[in-house]
Amino acid sequence: MRTDKNLFTNKEQGGRVLIKKAIDEKHEAKIVINEIKRLKNDEEISLNNIVIFFRINVQSRPFEEALISNSVNYRTVGLIKFYERKEVKDILAYLRLINNGADKVSFQRIFNIPARGLSANTFKKILHYQKEIMEHLIIPKEALERLNKNKRAIANLEKFLNLFRNFKKESKKLRLTEFFDFLVDVIEYKKYLKTQVNSEERLDNLQELRRLTEDFDNKTTSFVLDEFLQKISLFTNGDEVIDNSEAITLMTVHSAKGLEFPVVFITGFEYGIFPFYKSLENEEDLEEERRLCYVAITRAKKLLYITYAFKRTLFGRTQANPPSIFLDEIPEYVKMEI
Repeated sequence: MRTDKNLFTNKEQGGRVLIKKAIDEKHEAKIVINEIKRLKNDEEISLNNIVIFFRINVQSRPFEEALISNSVNYRTVGLIKFYERKEVKDILAYLRLINNGADKVSFQRIFNIPARGLSANTFKKILHYQKEIMEHLIIPKEALERLNKNKRAIANLEKFLNLFRNFKKESKKLRLTEFFDFLVDVIEYKKYLKTQVNSEERLDNLQELRRLTEDFDNKTTSFVLDEFLQKISLFTNGDEVIDNSEAITLMTVHSAKGLEFPVVFITGFEYGIFPFYKSLENEEDLEEERRLCYVAITRAKKLLYITYAFKRTLFGRTQANPPSIFLDEIPEYVKMEI
């Protein structure tokens, strides 16, 4: 649908587009990280020369975890790191506070999220009693009255404490995913997210976090919240990359226009992801996806890798989608399966 252009390059003909099929999203991340390590060692390519592209934000999580596990620096452009996303931090704060009532940082984060009629002033006053509150989940009536003369505020505070009493009780009985669903349902967190900016994307991230609890449940026979949080801490306590240090760039294709990198990885090259499933019913939207794909491909100056997975769990569902239709539109003589 675009005006014809005479496309040209000043560079000599390069190598082929390298295509790699993975088993699932974890295997895809492993393939990419291993190839990056090889390039760095054999080709002496700087991490600064490499970019990993995603069609949608939620794809980044397996790659972030793989990079951290392999001690490879990375920075994000145009997307927030998965464990830094508000909805992920909110639910993890609930879980941390249930696991450790003395966690003041988590307490402050979720004190009034979703809104439960507790003011910042009440929060400041309650900090004095926090250890007693969170360990025993009880405050003497006179202490409540000293905290706030407002009867409604006291009632909201008592409701908050009852909430956590219930959470602690249920956490002893339910598996992690069951408890995750119970927590999200009780605090009406999905309803809260629907009132936020980019609500659909936030709900997707919440679903991705839920999938982590499913992975954990599949590897253990008991509910141990502490073990889950310890595992998550490996990915949330990483040091920030110093601006002048070498680091791979992670970004969505939408943020890529105008940029170029010697080495480009386009990931998730599957029908329903790229092109995105919402664009499949409308030819004009599909054409926009094709344009976006062209932008991603032409960011590569030297090497271009395209990866796709046989199956992928996304939005809480495991799907086996065929490769992207755009893969067939790349001429056979310029691509090679590896």
